[in-house]
Amino acid sequence: MRVRWNTTLLLIAFCFIVAPMRSFADSISFTIIDPSQAVTAGQTVQFAGTITNGTSIDLTASDFFLNFSDYDPAALSFAQLLGLDNFPIPSGTTTSLALLFSATLAPGTPRGSYSAIVTLQDVNDHLSVPVTINLRVAAVPEPETVTYMILGLISIFAVVAQRSMNIA
Repeated sequence: MRVRWNTTLLLIAFCFIVAPMRSFADSISFTIIDPSQAVTAGQTVQFAGTITNGTSIDLTASDFFLNFSDYDPAALSFAQLLGLDNFPIPSGTTTSLALLFSATLAPGTPRGSYSAIVTLQDVNDHLSVPVTINLRVAAVPEPETVTYMILGLISIFAVVAQRSMNIA
């Protein structure tokens, strides 16, 4: 009786824990060529990469969609580009380089680093491993600062030129 009870528990454990797990061979994945980019406030940048269809089903680019999470929606917005140009992604293949999405940094976004987590999903509910992107906003000199700097350089050149003319 005790052996029968242990066998029953093992079968239940298998049915609820092991059986629902997806096989790693039955998956999708993607890479982003340059996941960390320098931008300025108000700029839109595009991200390109490849997609691997490790499922047993032939898919097309429009069968995929990108999920964006863990980002500041006041600073970042995203637009999916994958699927606008629909192309086949047969089972067991990796695409050539393709545009995946664009990211726009809101105007007036302060200097700093802004990240987001991106996952790829297909219409059959397969999910990829998440990839983190990072947008770095560098300080941009104010127009007044640039103007004063140019005027200063012109003044220095004028003084140097005048002195060399007086010496000659």
